Amino acid sequence: FRSIKKSANMMQAKTDEGQQSYTGSWEFARLCTDELQTHMEMSIPGYDTGHEIIRLMSHNFIRSRSRVYDIGCGPGKLTRMLAEEHRDKIGIEIIGVDPYVQFYANFFKEVEEESRGVGLSFVPAAENMSNMKQADMAIMYYVLQFLSTDERRVMLQQTLASLTTGGALFVFEKINEDKGLIHEMFTGAHERMKLSRGFSAKEIIEKKMALMGCMQPRSREELLKEINGCDIEVETTLAYKELCFEGYIRSEEHTSELQSQFRISYAV
Repeated sequence: FRSIKKSANMMQAKTDEGQQSYTGSWEFARLCTDELQTHMEMSIPGYDTGHEIIRLMSHNFIRSRSRVYDIGCGPGKLTRMLAEEHRDKIGIEIIGVDPYVQFYANFFKEVEEESRGVGLSFVPAAENMSNMKQADMAIMYYVLQFLSTDERRVMLQQTLASLTTGGALFVFEKINEDKGLIHEMFTGAHERMKLSRGFSAKEIIEKKMALMGCMQPRSREELLKEINGCDIEVETTLAYKELCFEGYIRSEEHTSELQSQFRISYAV
């Protein structure tokens, strides 16, 4: 999470025109919780759809006394959604992990107090990633792309080692398409989407510059290789795709069943 800490200078809910932007200056902590949440929803295609997919599929993995990690939780919208979805289960723990938590401690403390009895908590990354407890489900929602190669490797290793047999890892990421023309078409469509949502061309360019060196998406093949590691027995299943934004689920015990479900849903 070192890369996230040093990330950005940018936009308020859309963009603060008065704030100077420069290469590699992106920092999440510059945006308060409402601003960051709004910005992500406006910038990422299908942001809420990805949350909904994870919420619906979480019933396959979360049961009484389950533990769930939302790694890179940001303002905690998905974390809170899962806590509410499974509030009837006994003894569950839903843990949001992000350096962002330390910058807005009062906000997250209020959220925890409002969710008493649900087992919802938020912690800075340093407090938790080095000592993860056994979990039935973990989520990395557009977070790996902001980490260095070594940080990505360590985070994935620690997270996968913490999962119970049959547990699931959800990874959503922006990817670089292998074919240059397809990648350019997707990128252009994404930028036109931002324009239609109220971003100016200046804001789009400034953010792209601010993210240089801070955000490093991988190709699909590279991402899957990272998620699967050296485990040739495991397959990672596509759960979501819109333009160059994709969501995957890795779960050894459920892979064949999930692939069957997705084939049926696509056919319908």
